[in-house]
Amino acid sequence: MVLRVVSSKELYKGLKISRISWFLVGFLVTFWISYQQFAGSIEPPQALLVLGGAIEREVFAAEFAQQHPHLDIWVSSGTNPEYAEWLFSQAGIS
Repeated sequence: MVLRVVSSKELYKGLKISRISWFLVGFLVTFWISYQQFAGSIEPPQALLVLGGAIEREVFAAEFAQQHPHLDIWVSSGTNPEYAEWLFSQAGIS
């Protein structure tokens, strides 16, 4: 018969590893559930709104619209309307 004497420090180390393991499992489960709920609620954009005030915004919007042709483009008052129409027509967007 073998008698093994274990100190309280050794028992605590084993318990500490167990607590960390349970914490990680709980964290991962919580993260996974949160991610699934968040990922299911994201909807693709329906339109592109360009706020007036700088020509660079309209240039960027024209380039962005070329990459995303399914989006409607809304341009608020900013630059000259004729310039905005010309810019988007040059980008191939009607």
